[in-house]
Amino acid sequence: AREAGLKETPDTAAIINRFRKQWRDYKTRECEAVHRLVAACIRHYNPKLVIADYNYPMWYNRPGFESLFDSVPKDLRLYEDVIDAHLPSFYHYNKKEAFDLIDVVRRALKKPVWMTPSISRADAVSGSWTSRAETLSPKAFRQKMLGAAASGCGGVMVYPGDHLDGLFFVEIDRGMAWLAAVEDFYMDGRREDQAFRVEGTPLSETQAAIGGKSVTLTQPGWPNLMGWRVHELKGQRLLTLFNFHEFHSLYAKVAWPGAKGETALADPVNGRLLTPDATRRTWTAQELAAGLLVFVEPEGTAFVVARPPQPGDEKLPIVTQQE
Repeated sequence: AREAGLKETPDTAAIINRFRKQWRDYKTRECEAVHRLVAACIRHYNPKLVIADYNYPMWYNRPGFESLFDSVPKDLRLYEDVIDAHLPSFYHYNKKEAFDLIDVVRRALKKPVWMTPSISRADAVSGSWTSRAETLSPKAFRQKMLGAAASGCGGVMVYPGDHLDGLFFVEIDRGMAWLAAVEDFYMDGRREDQAFRVEGTPLSETQAAIGGKSVTLTQPGWPNLMGWRVHELKGQRLLTLFNFHEFHSLYAKVAWPGAKGETALADPVNGRLLTPDATRRTWTAQELAAGLLVFVEPEGTAFVVARPPQPGDEKLPIVTQQE
């Protein structure tokens, strides 16, 4: 009441109905003070310890997101100067929603962000931190890990981290091997997501009359089931393309309007070239501007590097558009 400049201490009903914002501001400042106190104690007794704060992701780019502080008064921006990293909880955010949200979180915060997804089986052995619908398959976890890396995260922290079957370790190992092939782009490159135009090819189309107009309905609804990142490094561009659908393969039409001269399209993970046909190993600027198809398996990730032709390209295996 004193901080809000009120003459009397309001009761619960008055706080909820009339002073919600003042209460929220008070609790976030109180929470900030607690975090600063704990961080100061840690620094005093062991300055070498890394302080990572478990917290909750927010849509910082949406108006009114501060209302979430009503229930959890952790405004990370107020005290991140005294911590070393963020561990945002991504238990209940998956697929395209998680892909979009982690990018918002990373851009809004100044300290490194380590996405914290959950691997739980929603059973009697490992508990039920997530519902069955939110439970990640090994492939889905690998994709979530790759999405965090492509979005600029410093790493991934797994919770609870026990009762994992062997397939998770297989997919984590596979994902780490893929990251090793492209990490220079993620760590040192510049984001240029708008450099490419990417559209999902529908598997079916239906004409329907809606509001007296003929409308084309497509399946699947790829805008909500795919995502991509583009990184530029030393004149080369890496496209990382994600298919979040559990069952359907994605055939994405990828166009690069800004291409100049002859360009090779390399798959850095599989060590091969994507070519227009069996007779050529490069693309013209006009062909890239018109677009080509890139295949991504269900819950998969594809990597394509657009670069100048290099010595040794003639020895690489190829995958043609027809294939």
